[in-house]
Amino acid sequence: MGIQASDSAESVERKPPPQASPPSQAPVSGASLPSEIIVGIMMLLFAAIGLIETFNAVDNEMLVFGVSLFGFACVFIAGLIKGRLGNRKAARKATEGLRHG
Repeated sequence: MGIQASDSAESVERKPPPQASPPSQAPVSGASLPSEIIVGIMMLLFAAIGLIETFNAVDNEMLVFGVSLFGFACVFIAGLIKGRLGNRKAARKATEGLRHG
């Protein structure tokens, strides 16, 4: 009942690592275009509310809140746009590498 040669670690065959699949046109983050549009519209509403709060502010706290809300919404929208365009550039670059490689 000893260890046979077929049971040893040297006889175990190793499988090659799986090949990477080509990138798809879908966003890398997993978010779909309709959800990004809905979130973008919501951020536009937050930006508008921030501007309304800023221009109608009676005290400094509401002024700071309105400016902060407007700034946050603008940065968030810029991030959505950059993420969407960045995914297109990355996908285009990856497909060019596949065509030339």
